[in-house]
Amino acid sequence: GAAGIGMLIGMAVYLAGQRHLPPDPAIRGGTVHQRLTRGEWRRVGVLLMMLLPYVLFIAAANQAYGLMFVWADTTVDRTVLGWEMPVTWIGVIDGLFTILGVFAVSRIWLSLDQRGREPGDFAKSGIGYGLIATAFILIALLAQLPVVPLLGWIVFYLVLDFGFACIDPSMGALVSREAPPSVIATMMAVLKLSAMFGYFLLGWLGRFYEPLGPPAYWAMTALLPLAAMLAVILLRRPLERASEKN
Repeated sequence: GAAGIGMLIGMAVYLAGQRHLPPDPAIRGGTVHQRLTRGEWRRVGVLLMMLLPYVLFIAAANQAYGLMFVWADTTVDRTVLGWEMPVTWIGVIDGLFTILGVFAVSRIWLSLDQRGREPGDFAKSGIGYGLIATAFILIALLAQLPVVPLLGWIVFYLVLDFGFACIDPSMGALVSREAPPSVIATMMAVLKLSAMFGYFLLGWLGRFYEPLGPPAYWAMTALLPLAAMLAVILLRRPLERASEKN
């Protein structure tokens, strides 16, 4: 219900500000379906390759909203001034960190751009994957303690959300800019669809939680974004050359 109310508010804002938007281009004679050129197919292939590390990122990062809660319910000391915080309330802090992360990371990119040092979208996503891996390495180390301090768990979400802020906007920008004009909407849909495979992988990995135990399981989870980061590092130059428009 709350999500529906938010959607209505968003629609109201969109309609109220519609006069500030550029007009939609008129399409005469219906939609024209153009065949993709060889160069455009190459760019589509590059985008599909970039989805592979993205799937690994989805499978790793979203462990923080499933098994992480099960683990934290009995391991993290959530007592604040004699009151025990419900384990799911970390979602409020996570939401605030998401907003903070997007704002802070965008300011960092802007500052680097003014100095001519802003990294490209491939590098930004690689940095994000590194931050996700760092978050899970941190929680793997903390999980070895008999009782994990609440502050340590909060820092985990801070690093995680800064990783999200590096990855998601960069992937969206990469697809919208590099996809051939006739398939931009399709490729954006494919980007969202790829998350499904990440969730399938996430669920499959869950079977190893009890056999491995929390420290080893979180360390194993960190390997996924590490592999994604390594893939981006190794493929960055070839992918950038392949994505150049003819």
